[in-house]
Amino acid sequence: MILIGSGTFAKVYFDEEEQLVVRRSAIDCRVWREIPRHENLLRLVKLTQTVNRDFLYYTEHYPNGDLFTFLAGQTTNPTPLYCLNMIRRIARGVKALHDSHFAHRDIKLENILLGKQFEPVLCDFDFLIRVDPNSTRRLHKRCGSVPYCAPEVLMAVEHDPRQSDCWSLGVVLYGIYFSRLPFDPPNIEDGRKTDPHKREREIVNRICGNQYDLPSNAKSYLESLLFKAIRGLLEPDPELRLPVDGLLHLLKDVPECTLVPHAGYSMEPAEELVYIHGNKSDPTLIEIPSDPHGYTLIK
Repeated sequence: MILIGSGTFAKVYFDEEEQLVVRRSAIDCRVWREIPRHENLLRLVKLTQTVNRDFLYYTEHYPNGDLFTFLAGQTTNPTPLYCLNMIRRIARGVKALHDSHFAHRDIKLENILLGKQFEPVLCDFDFLIRVDPNSTRRLHKRCGSVPYCAPEVLMAVEHDPRQSDCWSLGVVLYGIYFSRLPFDPPNIEDGRKTDPHKREREIVNRICGNQYDLPSNAKSYLESLLFKAIRGLLEPDPELRLPVDGLLHLLKDVPECTLVPHAGYSMEPAEELVYIHGNKSDPTLIEIPSDPHGYTLIK
């Protein structure tokens, strides 16, 4: 097996013989086998254990990598249409988890893989937890990646992890559209390296103070919808925060689009074909310039 990545809790290998990705971790995540099958959730192919008790999680290989790496390689920011379609598909996977009484607790750009058609697939279930719908017991343990953590998680107060997942979705949506995370501190102008501990403290302070920049005026209807989604998801009060069902309802009229950019990884504008009415086998088509999304709309 070839080592292709490593993190705090696991090492990731590629099994050339089986053409599968193998995640080796000491964390017992056998509950992964109980999550629902969904196109936007990484499927566990098989699970084994080594002699030293490490767990080997076998999953499908995603050669297009993760969403963070993909976005970092772009020369232009994605459009509202792309972002709303991307977050809607991610949210569908999160809804499948929540409906099955699970919370992910580590939603971030690095934990979203891209399929053959660049469809998002949520992965890394190390912090997955079952949520008892009949219990009033709340979590209070801090968990996840700090830039994506909700304020109630950072402050270690009792919280519903599903509501905290929704906050993380807001950070992801912001990151996709603006190519930076909402609570990252401003860059140091003199170019000196920031002390990582100081930087983390700054991020925590900005999250707990709900300090992030968002334009007051949108340039289009889709952008206004995107800003509304961000504000709803990054609501400091968990009880007032936009739930995943609310997010999907907000985006229900956004036209579907493919997530494969034209001309390879380029996001340059391109001519589009839009289905005005009819079905895919016999549609009525009209050629229009892109808006300027560079993606094919399907309605």
